[in-house]
Amino acid sequence: MPGQKDCMSSRISAHIFALFTGIVVTCMLFSLLIFGTTYSNTVEVMPDLGAVKLSSYEDKPVKEEVYTTQDVPVPEMEDITEVEMPEVQLDMPRPDLKLAGLDLDITPVAVGTVPLSGMPEMADSGAAAAPSGGALTLGEVDEKPRVLYAPSPLYPSGHRGSKKKRVTVRILINQHGDVEKILPQKVSDELLPYYRAAEEAISMWRFLPCKKSGTAVKCLADQPVSFIYRK
Repeated sequence: MPGQKDCMSSRISAHIFALFTGIVVTCMLFSLLIFGTTYSNTVEVMPDLGAVKLSSYEDKPVKEEVYTTQDVPVPEMEDITEVEMPEVQLDMPRPDLKLAGLDLDITPVAVGTVPLSGMPEMADSGAAAAPSGGALTLGEVDEKPRVLYAPSPLYPSGHRGSKKKRVTVRILINQHGDVEKILPQKVSDELLPYYRAAEEAISMWRFLPCKKSGTAVKCLADQPVSFIYRK
């Protein structure tokens, strides 16, 4: 019968397909079993060498050195003993400042400054009547003035070759030893150039001042100056 034949053919085909599928699956499982065993047997086992050192550099910690003042030895200071020095008193003789009177007579010859020492000669009694502002004469003081600095007068120009000329200049010496004033005097026309030269020089003189009872005072004095021309 045709219907039964078709049904049988379908069943046979289904059985064949199932059988074929089973064979294929069985072959695949068998292949996996064989290849898996072979792979596991052929895997090279690496020897265990331990940790591998990649570099010889070692990061060592830096040691910090700390210094303190306790590390520096401090020398011990010895106690200073205060020594008392005895007072020494020297008995020195006091110099006598009273000097003998000298007639300082200078002779200008050339241009220059000459420091001289000595005393002006005593002013006469008529000098006391001159306007002196309370100045004393040399006869009234205990210590006469002494010259410290005395530039020489210049010989008057145009009068060289003349004979010896002498003039006297009356001066007022203050308590500091300076020539405070030159008192006017009558001088002849012949001596006037010499007097002016002496007056100009003496105004710059310096003295140790006169003293009365240990105190410096003003005093009057006559200072002679001689002019001698020498070639």
